Amino acid sequence: MDFSIVAHLLITHSHDDHFYPFDLLMRLPIYGHDMGAEVLHIYGNDVVGSLLKEAADRFCVPEIWDYLHFHEVKPFEKFEIEDYTIYPMPTKHMKTETALIYLIEHDGKTILYGNDSSMFYDEIWEFLEGKKLDCVSLDCTMGKHPIDPNHMGFQHNLAIRDKLMDMGCTDSDTKWICVHFSHNGEMLYKEMTEWAEKENFEVAWDGMEAEF
Repeated sequence: MDFSIVAHLLITHSHDDHFYPFDLLMRLPIYGHDMGAEVLHIYGNDVVGSLLKEAADRFCVPEIWDYLHFHEVKPFEKFEIEDYTIYPMPTKHMKTETALIYLIEHDGKTILYGNDSSMFYDEIWEFLEGKKLDCVSLDCTMGKHPIDPNHMGFQHNLAIRDKLMDMGCTDSDTKWICVHFSHNGEMLYKEMTEWAEKENFEVAWDGMEAEF
């Protein structure tokens, strides 16, 4: 895929494995040539915005704002990107900022992008009441280990699936995906896939495209 054509980027939180602002400075014409999208729009919380500005100030590249536009988003305040409707939701992941997950609606389909999150806050369950989800992507950092205050494992994924099914938000056609893995889960890809297949989950991989 030609990533230079990407014009909109949703950021969940400021941890370096999800947001590394110095890489985005490479969109300056002296570094990034023949970019497919002239401007990259970045959406995230206030901390993400502050770190992006700090990186630009540190390297003295004020002209970067001709090529990067930051948009601060807040929990449950919907916004639109072209013909996509997006709802940021606060997630239980860190104490230093409000990490976000996203509900994205487009062309009659809806995906819950619930990555890098622990079990959902009550207000998320309340917000999802009455929603129909065609795809659900969930953090599975801990794999077969159930204990972690900032992430989920397989047991959490199943609990969320069962609750969404009970709420009528999902059905037999819903696509389930587990993502965001680490050595803490103590499982190789083959082992994870074997578990996931039994529970109607797909295990994500780099470059994966999900159709629903």
